[in-house]
Amino acid sequence: MSIPVYPEKLFWSACLRLNGRFGAKIRIRSDGVSGPMNIKLTIISLGCLGLAPFIAATWLIISGSHFFSLDPLLLFGSYSAIILTFLGGVLWGRGLTVSNPQLRIGLLLSSNVVALIAWTSLLLAGGLTTATLTVLMLGFAVVYGIERLVREPDNQDYLAVYTNLRGLLTALVTGLHLLVLLIR
Repeated sequence: MSIPVYPEKLFWSACLRLNGRFGAKIRIRSDGVSGPMNIKLTIISLGCLGLAPFIAATWLIISGSHFFSLDPLLLFGSYSAIILTFLGGVLWGRGLTVSNPQLRIGLLLSSNVVALIAWTSLLLAGGLTTATLTVLMLGFAVVYGIERLVREPDNQDYLAVYTNLRGLLTALVTGLHLLVLLIR
């Protein structure tokens, strides 16, 4: 007898656990104004929601299903390239705020290189190949490494939440890339 698996319930359960792990209590202020707790909750919620398409596409690949006749591998790879490009944009934003001019130029250039690599990885391979998925997976690790290298000490608690969550999300995303590489 098989036990039904509900990935969406597992996903939301994990998100709620992350909220507790990173110190964000689900608490809505009566005046509707966001405070430190709501910022943490927003960071964690958006991080979890950003992970959802990776999980859904992986689930479709494993189950051999399609989403509106779209290839789940195409969904996974294209979403991966989009998110990697988005994270490259985070490097751009970080480059605008650092005081070291050489580091600023390096971050601005890196953000563009990341976006171009993500985009060309989809085009040059003529489809989603092992090389494409590997380049995208490594891109997530490289961007995370760059973010860790340029992180300046701060006293804003929500930035620590972001940094810790990014490490976890990067590990999960690279793990999902490895899983897709193994099962495709």
